[in-house]
Amino acid sequence: MKSWQFLLPDIGEGTAEGEIVKWYVKEGDSITEDQPMVEVMTDKATVVIPSPKNGKVSRLFGKIGDIIAVHSPLLEINLADSEVNAEAVSEAEMELESFSPLFEKSPESDSESFEFLLPDIGEGTAEGEIVKWYVQEGDLIVEDQPMVEVMTDKATVVIPSPKKGKVTRLYGPVGTLIEVHKPLLSIQILSEPAKNGKPSAKESQPESKVISSPVTASVKNGGSVLATPATRKLARNLNVDLTLVAGSGKNGRITDEDVKNAQTGIQKPAVAVHAVSNPKSVQPPVSSQSVSGLIEEIPFAGIRKKIADKMVQSVFTAPHFTYMDEVDVTALVEMREKLKPLAEKEGLKLTYMPFMLKALVESLKRNPICNATLDEAAKVIRVKKYYNIGIGMDTPNGLIVAVLKDLDKKSIFEIARELKDLADRTKSGQIRPDELRDSTFTISNVGAVGGLMATPVINFPEVAIMAPGKIQQRPVVIDGKLEIRWMMYHSWSCDHRVVDGADAVRCGNDFTRFLSQPEWLLVNLR
Repeated sequence: MKSWQFLLPDIGEGTAEGEIVKWYVKEGDSITEDQPMVEVMTDKATVVIPSPKNGKVSRLFGKIGDIIAVHSPLLEINLADSEVNAEAVSEAEMELESFSPLFEKSPESDSESFEFLLPDIGEGTAEGEIVKWYVQEGDLIVEDQPMVEVMTDKATVVIPSPKKGKVTRLYGPVGTLIEVHKPLLSIQILSEPAKNGKPSAKESQPESKVISSPVTASVKNGGSVLATPATRKLARNLNVDLTLVAGSGKNGRITDEDVKNAQTGIQKPAVAVHAVSNPKSVQPPVSSQSVSGLIEEIPFAGIRKKIADKMVQSVFTAPHFTYMDEVDVTALVEMREKLKPLAEKEGLKLTYMPFMLKALVESLKRNPICNATLDEAAKVIRVKKYYNIGIGMDTPNGLIVAVLKDLDKKSIFEIARELKDLADRTKSGQIRPDELRDSTFTISNVGAVGGLMATPVINFPEVAIMAPGKIQQRPVVIDGKLEIRWMMYHSWSCDHRVVDGADAVRCGNDFTRFLSQPEWLLVNLR
C-alpha cells in the first residue's frame, strides 16, 4: 500500500489553525471515500471533514484538543490498490475535494442521474436555508460551477457542482429549509466524448446558444469568484482584487500564479468557460411583484431571517422590562468641542460614542449584574469581569453587532480609533468573525438615525442592552430658572430573570452621572 497524508485545509479565509474536536476513526480502521474522519473547529466554523480516499488509517497526528496548523498533517492513510494509481491531486484541489458536498445515485433514474444532498456544514447543523440559486432547471453546468448559496446557523456557503451535467430538478425556492443529507437538486450526468473522437451531445450544440456560465458572469459583476481559500489568502496578502483577475485554471479557477501575475501587471489569458444555459440563469432572481404593481414581495430569507430568529429567541426566552431616563450632556458637548482639534491632529473624528462607551463601562463596573449571562442548563449566572461592548450597526446587509473588546483598558481616543475602523470594515463586509462574538453588553444607537427613545431587544444571551437617543437642545428648569441645555434620553432593556429594576436604575444613574460630569471619565482614563 502507498501512504498518503491528509493535510488540514484552509477552511476559511485567514484561518491559521484548527482544534481537533472529535475523531470518527482510529488507527487501523478501514475508511471509504466520503466517510467522516474528523471534526475540526476554527475561528470561522466547526466542520466534519470526510475522507477523499479509500484505504486504511495508519496514523493520527493529534488527539482531541490538539491544535493543528493549516496545511499540516491531520492523519495518514494507506491507500487502497484502486487509489494508488490515481493521479496525484494538488493541494488546492484537495481543499475543494475535502469539502465537496456528498451526492448519491438516484434510485428512480438511470445510472447517470444523481441527487445532490445538503452536506453537514458544521457540528450540530440540522438544516440549511436556500439563500440564492445560481442555476435553474434545464441548465447545463460544469464542474466547480456555483450552484446554490445555503445559510445555516454556522455559516453561509456557496456550493459548487461536483459534476458536469444538466440540472433536472431543484428541491425548493429561495427561503426553503432543507434538512442535512436531503436532496438539494438533481443532476443528469453528461457522457464524456466518445473514443472515436466524435463530439458529445453537449459539444455539438450550435455556437449561437453558447454563453458564459455564471462563474464568469459573477466575476465580471464583482460577485463570487472561483478560487481556493489559499489563493484568496494570497490575494489579500498581495492586495489583489480577485474580481479583476481572469482565471487560467480549470473551469476558470483563479490560481496562485494568476494572482502573482496580476500583482506584477502580467495577466495570462483566461480559460474560456462555456455552458449551454438559459441566459436568465445568469441574472440574480428579482423580487416578484403583484399584477397591479402596488405590492412588492421581498424574500424573507438570508440575514433578515437570521435577525428575526435571533429576536424571537430573545423576546420569547428573556422576560424584558424597559427603563428610560434623560441626561444633561451640556458639559460633555463642551468637552468634546475642546477635544476635537486634538483628535483631528491625530487623524481622528471624535464622536460622542467613545464617551458613551467609556461611561457605560464605568457604570457596568459598579453594577456588574448588568454585565452577565444566564446559563439555565447549569443553573448559574456568569458575571463577566471583562468589558466587550457590542454595537448595533446599520449596514447594507442588515443589522450587524460588531464588538469592541477590553474597553476598560483603553482611552477615549483609542476607542474612537478602533470604533471608526470597526464601523468602516463592518459596512464594507470586511469584518472578521472574531469581531462578531464574545460581547458582554450591547448598545443600540438609535440616536445616530434621529431616534429619541426606544425599547431595544436584548442581544441574547446577554442580560441587558442600552439605547442612547439623539442629543438635542431642550428647555430645562434648573434651580427654578428655565435654561436651554443639551439633553439626551437613554433607554435600557433588561432580562428580569437576572436584573432587577433597581439594578437597572442604579446602572442608569451612574451612566447619567458620568456623562453629565465628564471629568469623571478623565479620572478613570486608562
